[in-house]
Parts: sequence; C-alpha cells; structure tokens
Amino acid sequence: MTKILKRCLAAVALILASTVSATAQTVLVIAQEHSMAERMLQILPPELAPMSTKIRVDTESKAVITDEGSEIAFDQLFTAKADSALSSVAVLKTEYAPDFLLLGWVLDEKTEEYASYGLKRLELGLRMRLIDMHSGKEIYTKKVTKGTEFSADA
Repeated sequence: MTKILKRCLAAVALILASTVSATAQTVLVIAQEHSMAERMLQILPPELAPMSTKIRVDTESKAVITDEGSEIAFDQLFTAKADSALSSVAVLKTEYAPDFLLLGWVLDEKTEEYASYGLKRLELGLRMRLIDMHSGKEIYTKKVTKGTEFSADA
C-alpha cells in the first residue's frame, strides 16, 4: 500500500504546487484510513497550510464526524461520482471554509490465494480527489490500483 500511496500522493503534490498562489492557503485533509491521512499531510507543499480540526473518521459506523457534530456517511463523501459528494462538500465548506479539500480512500482490497502452495497476493485500489472549495470544482482525481506478486509473505 505504501508504494501505491506514494505514487498517488506525488501526483497530488505536483497538482497542488501548481495550483496554489504564493500566499499560504488552507487545505482540509480527510482520509478513510488514518495512515493515509498522515501520509497525505506529509506531502503537502509548504504553500498549503493543513487545517487543524477534530474531525473523526469512524470506521465502524462508516461516517466522518465534524467538529460541530455533523455526520457524513462514507458513501456520500468517498464516492467515485463527484456530483454525489456535493452536499457533503457543502457541509465541510460551511463548517471549515478551507481553500482546498483533499480526500483519500481505499476503493477496494482483494486477496487472491493459492492455498495448496501457501501463496497470497494483495491488490489495492486507492482514489484521491482534490477540490477547489471556492469554485466547487474538482481539480484533480486519481485512481491507482496495484497488486503485489504472489508470495508466502503477502
């Protein structure tokens, strides 16, 4: 997952660096997985100031809970259809007023196994989306799918 995430985040970093002005702008980073959010924060260019929030990502109830208590279902925010996320993005814009919203989530995770040989293979699909919150338009979206080789350690 680390290599896939690095590739996806590198592309987002390039897009972010080319779209921001010389003054610091705020970005709200939300990811379905905590480790993914941490990695996304690490690659942000210095022109972007990540917002400090108390947003909680509840994987059990599959919801993002904002500082003000708004609950946004995963399937309303982490969706391949940008139009389906408009109401959720509007809630985040109202509560936080960031310049950009950076979302990241795991699309799918598959494990293939050859039990007789004791081999496993893992395949991950990740998606990242960058939204300009002033215009409401999606600046960048990237889907990356990567699989490991069959091995006994997969």
